[in-house]
Amino acid sequence: MKFCSNCKKPPTFIAVLSAVNPARIKCTFCKQVIIIRTLPAVLATSTALVLSLAALVIVDHYEYGTGIMIGALLSVGLLLEIGYLRGIRSGFIVSNLTDSSD
Repeated sequence: MKFCSNCKKPPTFIAVLSAVNPARIKCTFCKQVIIIRTLPAVLATSTALVLSLAALVIVDHYEYGTGIMIGALLSVGLLLEIGYLRGIRSGFIVSNLTDSSD
C-alpha cells in the first residue's frame, strides 16, 4: 500500500472523491498534494466519461426513467472512484506516494 510522504497515512476515498483535478489530490490528513502522473489521470477521467455516457444511453434506450438514470450514473461514478483509489493505493497508478509507513 502507498502512503503520503508527509503524514504516512494512505489516501482516503473522500480525498479522491472531492478532488477537482484527478491528477492532484490533497491528503485528507495533512493537505499535502498527491501528484498523479498525467496519463493515468486522463485515462481515468476519459473512462469515467465514456462509461457514464454508455450507462446514460442504455438507461435512456430502455426508458427506465430519470430516477434509474441518475442512480445508474451515480453507481458507475462511485465504482470508478473506488477503482481509482485502489489503483493509487496499490501503486498501479503512479504517484508521489511512498511505499511504506516507516
